[in-house]
Formats: sequence, C-alpha cells, structure tokens
Amino acid sequence: MSRFIVGNNFEQLAVLLSHPQVNYLELAQALAEAVDSKHATRHIKAFLKEIESLSITDLQELYSKTFDLNPVTSPALSVHLFGVESFKRSHLMVGLLDMYRKTAYVSTGESADHMSTVIGFLPCASVVDRKELSTYVILPGLMKMAEFLASKNNPFAHLLKAACEIVETEAGKEAVYA
Repeated sequence: MSRFIVGNNFEQLAVLLSHPQVNYLELAQALAEAVDSKHATRHIKAFLKEIESLSITDLQELYSKTFDLNPVTSPALSVHLFGVESFKRSHLMVGLLDMYRKTAYVSTGESADHMSTVIGFLPCASVVDRKELSTYVILPGLMKMAEFLASKNNPFAHLLKAACEIVETEAGKEAVYA
C-alpha cells in the first residue's frame, strides 16, 4: 500500500472546491504534487494552466458563475442525485449531518451536501462510510458536473475530474496521519 495522507489530500481538495482564496494556485500545485494518481495530477495541471493568468478576483468570479449561479452545476451534491425538489434531498442532508455529529466534524459553513463539505468530511469517516459516500454521493454528483463543464470548456471541469480520480483511488484506503 502506498503511503499517503488521506486527510491532507481530501482537505486540500475540499478547499479547492470551495470559493477560491488568495493561496488557491499554490494549494492546487501542492495537491498535484501530493496525489498518487497520474490522471488526477494531469487534470490538476491542466486546470492550473487554464487559470494561471486569472487574478484572484477573476477566479472567484468564474467560480461563482460556474457553481453558485448555475443550477446545472450546483455544488449541492444532492441536487445532482435527486433533483431540486425531492424530499430525498432532505433525507440525505439529515443523514450527512448525523454522520458529521457522530465524528465531531465541523463543516466550513457551507451546506451539508456541498461538495467541499462532504469531501472535507472524508478523513473523519470510517473506511466503510468513506467508500459509501464516495460511491453513492460524491462521484455521481461530481462526474455529472464534470461532463457538463467539459462540454462548455470550463476549466473547473479539470478540477472536478481530478477530484473524481482522487476520491475514487483514495476513498477505500486506510487513513495514515502524519
């Protein structure tokens, strides 16, 4: 088994899937160097190449236009699983909040089903819960968004594809903490 730190990779990914902050490019570069997946590294580097000339303000605006203002790419994973007006969304939210409480996970202030919140929770989850969340919640939602964004030539498609690779390859592994 390769040695990696589940927490760091998922935590860095969660930050990258949140509204961009000042050290965003450096964090993306660090994640590209840290992950074991060549596919994820390739996607992160493609993402970096497409956004490297953007100011932080332009990057934040692109993020908002991509995720916050576009219902097709809502960062709320439950929307991609059940649609906007489904009672199943509330069941998922309650289940996620219950999982978070049991592990004392403190979310970043986003909704319980926000892609960054769920991915940020993965280091706290048991291997079984991590695998189930990845298989049934995270990957279906992220893949759907990545496909749509790729069809629009949006740079965030690369980041979402990298996220899928990272989640898929690391979700079933035992956490190793430094």
